[in-house]
Amino acid sequence: MTLHDRNGKITIDEAAAQRDIENIRKACELVKQAEESMKNIELISADFSGESGVAIHEAGYRLVKDYDKLAAELESVMNLISSTVEKYQKLDAELKSHIENS
Repeated sequence: MTLHDRNGKITIDEAAAQRDIENIRKACELVKQAEESMKNIELISADFSGESGVAIHEAGYRLVKDYDKLAAELESVMNLISSTVEKYQKLDAELKSHIENS
C-alpha cells in the first residue's frame, strides 16, 4: 500500500520499503559471511612467522570491527525504515478514521 500525507502526497511506498528491508537483510547476511571469513583468516595468520602474520592479523582485526559497525548500521537502517512505515500507517489510519467520522 502506498501511504499519503494529509495533503494526498505520497510519503512512503510500503512495498518498496519492504523490498529495501529485504535487500538490507541480505546485505547483512553477506557482511556476516565476510566477517566469518575474515575471522578464519585471522586464525590462519596466527601460524605465520614474521611480520606478515602480524600484519594480516591486525588488518583482519580492523576489518572485523568494520564489519561489526556496518552490520549495526544496516540493522539501524532496517529499524528506521520499519518505524517510518509504522508511523505513516498509523497516520494514514487516523486520517481515514477522521474522514469516515466527519
